[in-house]
Amino acid sequence: MSQPACQLGMPCFLDFEASSLSGESYPIQVAWSDTRGHIECHLIRPEADWTDWDEHSEEAHGLERERVVSEGVEASEICRRMNTALGGQTVLTDALSMDRFWLLRLFEAGNRMPSFRLADITPLLQQRLSLEGKDVQARIQALQSRAWRNVPGHAHRADHDVAYLMELWRLSGEG
Repeated sequence: MSQPACQLGMPCFLDFEASSLSGESYPIQVAWSDTRGHIECHLIRPEADWTDWDEHSEEAHGLERERVVSEGVEASEICRRMNTALGGQTVLTDALSMDRFWLLRLFEAGNRMPSFRLADITPLLQQRLSLEGKDVQARIQALQSRAWRNVPGHAHRADHDVAYLMELWRLSGEG
């Protein structure tokens, strides 16, 4: 596996927001960070056959379907931008299975293949913290709480959640 810690700085991070949590869901917002900590975020215009929508998910992320349709960027353009920014990287996420599912839906719609890989942040946090056993989970939960408090904005928005992951990574390196 390629190393997530990039030569220029911190690892790259990624997060999606979606229409729902069902098997028919699709990505409606994506954000990623580069090695300098810059975050790029886009609404994703749904494909014609992406019709799934859940009111509870809308309440969580606060993005109305009409806004996503009218302001969203085409899947092919987002895929191009992601490959340009993240190509060759291992990109960290805190919801690997769901983010991989939405990444594949996006790239299938964009008729492309991702040029980067996704990885789960948790094992890398454990390594960084050099903890073993039951202390690991408690320490990570404490860092997660601190990171959420330190990052202003709307949770369950992709750019906010990427900022949270960056802060979590920073806090894990403090000792």
